[in-house]
Amino acid sequence: MACPGSVALSSRLGDTPTNKHMAEGSLAHRIAEFCLRENLSAAAAAEVGSKQTQDGFTFKIDQAFVDAVQSYIDICRKDMAVADDFGVETKIHCPKIHKQYFGTADFWAWFKDGEHLIVRDYKHGAGKAVEIGSASSPNTQLLYYAVGLVEVIGKKPKRITLDIVQPRLPHADGPHRSVEITDKDLAKARIKFKKQMRIASGQNPPLHTGSWCDWCPAAAACPELQRKTELTAARDFSPEAAVDPATLAQAYLVEVPLMEARIKAIREMAYSLVESGTQLPGLKLVAKRGTRKFRDEAKALKVLAMCGYDNEQLYKEPALKSPAQMEKSGVSKKVLEKLTSTISSGHTLVPESDKRPALRATAAEDFADVAE
Repeated sequence: MACPGSVALSSRLGDTPTNKHMAEGSLAHRIAEFCLRENLSAAAAAEVGSKQTQDGFTFKIDQAFVDAVQSYIDICRKDMAVADDFGVETKIHCPKIHKQYFGTADFWAWFKDGEHLIVRDYKHGAGKAVEIGSASSPNTQLLYYAVGLVEVIGKKPKRITLDIVQPRLPHADGPHRSVEITDKDLAKARIKFKKQMRIASGQNPPLHTGSWCDWCPAAAACPELQRKTELTAARDFSPEAAVDPATLAQAYLVEVPLMEARIKAIREMAYSLVESGTQLPGLKLVAKRGTRKFRDEAKALKVLAMCGYDNEQLYKEPALKSPAQMEKSGVSKKVLEKLTSTISSGHTLVPESDKRPALRATAAEDFADVAE
């Protein structure tokens, strides 16, 4: 919605080939939906070690996949147990807003007491964190779903909680993030979406770049994104160049993410096209470096033992689990807190809006207190 021109551009490009990451996300959503509807656990619906097929890709289910889906299921079930009404993978179509107002809301729960609606989205991806935003500027996708759901399910909430569950990617605010808005916020969003969709379906809708380019299926072919990245690439950011701090900060916060979005989109489109059978000049698919695995571990151990190799040669010593792994297996959090400390792996540069406290940047600042 932030880029009206992306709708027409995506339409001209046709269907974007599904890549493996998209297919894995769809598989996770399908299993979660099945579990919520049939009252099953993720492990029961997709056993560890089993193979599952989605959109032409085959996945071997591991424990991390099951744990991620189960964490989302657990959060939803807590709401289902006390909600007056709820929905799973609810289709949205709101022609009163616009004939193309479509979508699918992963989960919603309605609480009559307090006139409260929760709208939840599951993000299985582990590549990029999806931000929930703030009450004044919430996540656009969830806001879009909330506006549509109110039209479809016939509820009139006073409070709306927008909710993201993204268990596979560490985040300063944790895997379960939410923000609350009001019915007035929702009414304003409805007007805004209606206007934006009217512009998007008009003649020559404008293209706008921003953080949303990361998720745009037309990013690889977007002329505006190309123009912006070429302008950045043409500038001199070498150590010898005289770049003022404001320009450098703008490049780091805004321009670099746009370049990364374009690079990512081009790589994904090229890979998907070649994988689906399209030939691209100068490119080919090859197998990744192989790693040796035993065809039958029991048979291998028997043969190696018969050959005279001892346990020291065949086994590695058991390693201590991490505190997080222990907590998952049932070790008391209070006990672990007394035995552990949190040590940062280093520094990272983030926007000022990040909730983590700023570090001292220079050695001079480190010694400032001593000098005083």
